[in-house]
This record gives sequence, C-alpha cells and structure tokens, in this order.
Amino acid sequence: MSATMASLPQFVRYLATFPPPQKVVEALIAGPLAQLGARSALLSELREHEGVLVTLGATGLSAEEEERYGVIPVEVRLPVTVALESRSVVVSEIADFGPEYVGGFDAEISERIVDRWGDVRLVSAPILHADRIVGALGFITAQPWDDGPVQRTVVDTLTAALGVWMTHPQAGLDHATPPPREWSLAFSARTREVLRQVEAGEATPAIAASLGVSESSIKADLQAAMKALRTSDRHEAAERARLLGLL
Repeated sequence: MSATMASLPQFVRYLATFPPPQKVVEALIAGPLAQLGARSALLSELREHEGVLVTLGATGLSAEEEERYGVIPVEVRLPVTVALESRSVVVSEIADFGPEYVGGFDAEISERIVDRWGDVRLVSAPILHADRIVGALGFITAQPWDDGPVQRTVVDTLTAALGVWMTHPQAGLDHATPPPREWSLAFSARTREVLRQVEAGEATPAIAASLGVSESSIKADLQAAMKALRTSDRHEAAERARLLGLL
C-alpha cells in the first residue's frame, strides 16, 4: 500500500499537465489504481442537462462493454448511478452485477468478466468539485475491498484531483455527447415515446402518424431498442424500459 500512496503525488502532478482523458485513464491504471489491483478503469463526465454520464476514457473493457456503458442515463440503476445519488463509494461484486442491476439483462457481461478475471469487484466513486458532482470513476479490482483508510484516501484523493482537472478550462474536454451506439441504453426522446406508445397498445401505423414520421422509422427505433434491451419482442422492450426507469 505504501507504493499506492507514493504514486498519488506523481499522478496529481501529471494531471497538472492537462493530458487528454484517455491518457488520464491509462495513467490511473498504470499508477495508483494498479496498486489497488485494478484490471480496468472508466472515467465519465456527468452531463446534467442531458441526464447522462458520458465516458471520457476507458481501459481494460471489451468493445461491447465500452459501447454498453459509454452513455448511461442517470435513471438507470447501476452501481455508478447509485454512487452519484448517494454521493459515496459503492462496491459491487461482479458476480452479482448482472442479476442485481440493469434488470438482470446484462448477466452474460458479468459472467464474461468473471471468466476473464475471476473473483473481482466494481468500485464506483462520484467525482465532485466545489460540492457539485461532475463525473464518476469506476474500476474493477481483484483485491478485497475493506474500505480501509488507505483505500479511502486513494479514492478520495483521485476523485478530488480529477474534479479539478475535469472542470478546468485547460482540460479542453469535448462536451458533445456521442450518439447512442448499438447496445447503448441512452435512447433518443423519440425512441422513448415510441416505447411509451407501444406500452399503451398502439400499433406501428398509429405511432408513425402521431409522431409524423414513416413506419420504417418507427420500426428502426423499435429494432434498436429491442437490441439494447436484449429482447426480440416490442412489448417486452417497453416493459423493460419502464422497469429501468427510462419511460
């Protein structure tokens, strides 16, 4: 643990050079988080006006995992959103992640992570600056997590330093939200409305007429939603979206 503490000043000095986000994540995983047994890390920015967390940088995740959690609506119950709401560190066993979060739809993701790294846990911490939540830090660690003073000091120091870096003009962060990808749960406003109307029992022609778009556009919205919600049934997709708080 002494090596962990020793790496903190070096990382903070590195942040003062205002490196790009991906380099920050790589420095985290190679420095202080490596000493905590981290296997992967993800750094996100909170876009309050959009109601989403957007990934700034990630390492150690598969392409599907990055795509799935690249844009997270704050309504969806995940360890990271629970951490933001409670303004505290949340530690979750990866083996419990699939059944407990995202309606249990992501069980295969957690299973693959267990296959890859064994008995690991996810640590999620809010990033604050001037008492305002500006983002989140998440990492998967193979070490036991007893929330001891060293672990708390490391996480608190990292999130405090990241809060200063993220809000500084010289950080030059790109605040444009990337478009939702194939597996993303960040649905557009129209897709949410389509699912609401499906939930109400409306058929495709009626939904298209009410929204002033083509039936093919409605079908495309539903296909994207069903894929993200891991179902082949539009009514089940609407039920799952409601369960997740997206409607």
